Amino acid sequence: ADHMEGYCVCKLLIQSSPVYSVTENAVRPSALSGAVPSDYPAVLGALLPSSLYFLIVSGVLSAKLPQALAKGEWLDKSQPLVDTQEYRQLLSDLTDYRQRALGLIARHLPPYFRNKRILCKAFWEHLQNRRTSEPGRARRYLQPEKMQDIIRWNINATNVAQELQRQNIKKVDFKFCLAWHANEVLKEGPLIKDLQRETIPENHKGNDTKAISAIVHFMLLEHLGLIADD
Repeated sequence: ADHMEGYCVCKLLIQSSPVYSVTENAVRPSALSGAVPSDYPAVLGALLPSSLYFLIVSGVLSAKLPQALAKGEWLDKSQPLVDTQEYRQLLSDLTDYRQRALGLIARHLPPYFRNKRILCKAFWEHLQNRRTSEPGRARRYLQPEKMQDIIRWNINATNVAQELQRQNIKKVDFKFCLAWHANEVLKEGPLIKDLQRETIPENHKGNDTKAISAIVHFMLLEHLGLIADD
């Protein structure tokens, strides 16, 4: 049964693997006929918003977290050279961090993803079908953390380009964002003043890869406690 299931999954991935279309801004199965098996979501998970796929394709976001939200499974397949009880305990201690990371993404998704329980399995646990249960073994689940409102950064292609020119660099990274924030705080620049605005105009929102990258970096710095709105 396991061999047959593996064969069917492999066949599906070859014939109907999801492909991101840049022109259509959508993810579709690669099957020429357009027909896919009825259990297609059970293999690849629920369909995520196109904007999330764009971040993955652009390299801004790892596929690990979105995959867990889509499939409802978090698998730790990597096995260390020396397996110890301390290493296994370390993986268990990462639960809070993982739930927070899932919450940062799930907060921008429909309620179905925000309230989803995600089965967590490590390499030492039997990778069985998630619809079955193993007697005598407690199953571990992750629940996306409920996040508070974040700072409403007004970051777009224009002000990112201006700041890159001011710093005379070409790459958006943590150093760039920290230097930008420090300069704006000292000058009380628009990046800080715009935090008081109720809403940000649609044409002022992040609208290119570098702007999106800067927003993600600022969000991470905020949740690390390195910057704040005060």
